[in-house]
Amino acid sequence: MDILWQLVIIDDGSTDETPAYLHALSQEYPNILAISVDHRGQSPCRNLGLHHAKADTVSYLDSDDEYKPDHLAQRWQYLQSHPEVDVLHGGIQLVGPPHSRFVADVENPDNVISVEECIIGGTFFGKRNAFLSVGGWVGQYGEDIRLYERLSPRFTVHKVDFPTYIYHRDTKDSVCSEQLKRFHR
Repeated sequence: MDILWQLVIIDDGSTDETPAYLHALSQEYPNILAISVDHRGQSPCRNLGLHHAKADTVSYLDSDDEYKPDHLAQRWQYLQSHPEVDVLHGGIQLVGPPHSRFVADVENPDNVISVEECIIGGTFFGKRNAFLSVGGWVGQYGEDIRLYERLSPRFTVHKVDFPTYIYHRDTKDSVCSEQLKRFHR
């Protein structure tokens, strides 16, 4: 039996019952692969998922964000109708108070920029081989722009404007929130 889709879940150090729940879930559903690791961080976990993925097309979803119901379908349809495109990004709906719409600039952390100006890593959707061929995710803060900068000279990368990725900026301990606090005390 062919699996039409696969969900790879990387649990990065949960201390509750999450690992047991994910193990049971993966035992029940053959298209779910759950891997528990001990606090590796976002880029290593995304790379681990990328290496375990079996599909030609991959997408990312951070634990504090969500997809609208048609997120995957819209992006898949876009790639099907634009076969020259290798990777998509963009299309966010921001959730959070007004001050959360700003982050520390990767290039100059003493400045803040609007999230709308950023490349949001969770919105990447594209050909697995493109991500693998540039070495996947590197670093912690700004890893999404660094990946984009490695992808865009070699592959066709399009920004989409349909807001199907729900980007929660109301999470206190997100990487962006912590970075902003660090530079603006």
